[in-house]
Amino acid sequence: MYRLPRGMRSELRKPLGRVFRNTRQLVKHLYSVKAAKLIAVGDVCSRELITSGVLPDVVVIDNKTKRRKTPWNLKFPGKKTKVRNEPATISGDLVNAVKKSFRRRTLIDVKGEEDLAVLPAIKHCPLNSIVVYGLWFRGVVAVNADKRMKNKANRLLERMRHEY
Repeated sequence: MYRLPRGMRSELRKPLGRVFRNTRQLVKHLYSVKAAKLIAVGDVCSRELITSGVLPDVVVIDNKTKRRKTPWNLKFPGKKTKVRNEPATISGDLVNAVKKSFRRRTLIDVKGEEDLAVLPAIKHCPLNSIVVYGLWFRGVVAVNADKRMKNKANRLLERMRHEY
């Protein structure tokens, strides 16, 4: 398990990629790039993509938006898996679920908090995939998981406390 140190919290509030303020702009961008896989982390951005006709290969949700319960009521045509993940951590179960998710379309339903799933998603996704995630009050971030970004995600994970 990885645990987020307090000193890294403000660093991780900065976007890792391009920020989109509305779904239309994000969808237009996604259609303009050839992504190996599309991964959506977060209930709102996942819901917005699906209702806009863009079906991610991997969806990671926790049934919460801004810490308030928001039930997932959309149909998702793929495998569904449930994992536990405490706030400010990345559990081994979450990492394993993310790694396995690239084999077939998957929805990962997190009991706890999914915010930090962005890092293992970037690290483990196929090269040149796009990872999108919500950024509180700023919009949706789209990250191109190229070699540079994968290395950055790996370095961030290495700086987190490892607990076994």
